[in-house]
Amino acid sequence: MCTLIIGLVLIYVVGSPIKVMTVSLTAWLKGMSGTNAVLLAGILGAMMAFDMGGPINKIAYAFGMAAFTSGGYQASTAMLMATGIPPLGMFVATLLGGKKLYSDSEIENGRSAAIMGFVGITEGAIPFAVADPIRVIPSIMVGTSVGCSLNALFGTSQKTALSTLMAIPFSSDWILYSVAIFIGVLVVALMVNFLKLVTHHKPAVEEA
Repeated sequence: MCTLIIGLVLIYVVGSPIKVMTVSLTAWLKGMSGTNAVLLAGILGAMMAFDMGGPINKIAYAFGMAAFTSGGYQASTAMLMATGIPPLGMFVATLLGGKKLYSDSEIENGRSAAIMGFVGITEGAIPFAVADPIRVIPSIMVGTSVGCSLNALFGTSQKTALSTLMAIPFSSDWILYSVAIFIGVLVVALMVNFLKLVTHHKPAVEEA
């Protein structure tokens, strides 16, 4: 009975607004495609980073894959590039910030995030976003958007379904593509650490 009730709530209460949002955002993104590749890439990057596997991320992913199947490789490149920048950025942030800004467990999470970022799993940044959403989420959105926009400005694309680092050998210009990723990751790391510093953030005290 509980399963039935939960299912009905998901379908009729939660599902309907999400469906409307999905249709609206997809139509909006389609309206932008071909008009401003740099802006579209930046928006897709921010959407992918916003909820790291949640509804907004999935809308951007679906749009990017639809673009990929129809030959819109600029959009799909931006979406796929965005999958790895948030976790890689948080890994670099822990390296730069060290124990002054991050607890031992967060530093360990940073190592895991590096692995997940390498294979394009955006969810690697979730532990950081849960612990400090006000500083982390804006930082990963801005950094990812910058990296994707910069790559679009370079005019670089790749015609595979591989994500971020794994697509480097298949990009039209692997140097510029790599530069865009590096800058996006660096912006994430520097912005989140700057926000933690100026707001006098202290890492959580861990029990022995």
